[in-house]
Amino acid sequence: MVKLSLLAMLAVSFFCAQAFAAPRGSVVVFADMDAIFEAHPQTQTSRESLRAKAQTRKEAIELKIARLERRLAEGDSADETAAVSARRGSRRGAGSSGDGAYTDESIYGLKTQIAQKSASVRAEIQEMESRASREILTDIEAAIRRVATANNYSIVLDRNQVVYADSSLDITDTVIRNLSAR
Repeated sequence: MVKLSLLAMLAVSFFCAQAFAAPRGSVVVFADMDAIFEAHPQTQTSRESLRAKAQTRKEAIELKIARLERRLAEGDSADETAAVSARRGSRRGAGSSGDGAYTDESIYGLKTQIAQKSASVRAEIQEMESRASREILTDIEAAIRRVATANNYSIVLDRNQVVYADSSLDITDTVIRNLSAR
């Protein structure tokens, strides 16, 4: 029984290997996609552009936060003035219209607006970053396709997916040169 199971496993392994093996004459190579992405001419430019946009957005949010803090401080001053006036018997209080005081609800509303704007800006920057990465990856894939076609490579794998391969099969530098030459 054990012999039969062993033979069955060996047969299954053989057929699986045949089914997934590259056709005869195929050349399988690999490329380090991370290194190619970092070396792409648009990567650094894209990052600098995104940093500048993020900084501009961050400064706008910080300005709104500073304004909110000033308004809150003014509200606290109005609350203190109202408390002093109330102690003196004045009829003006924190609840009078136009006194600059803020309720907990209005403070919460202002903070919520800032949090929403901040989240919106982060999402916008992530979308810009994603779009830039897609454009760069499309260009890299085209370069890999050109190198593979010119050298009759059948399969190009990402280095991160390869456990072992001879370094002579690494086409990373060739792809980078192809990108730089364009």
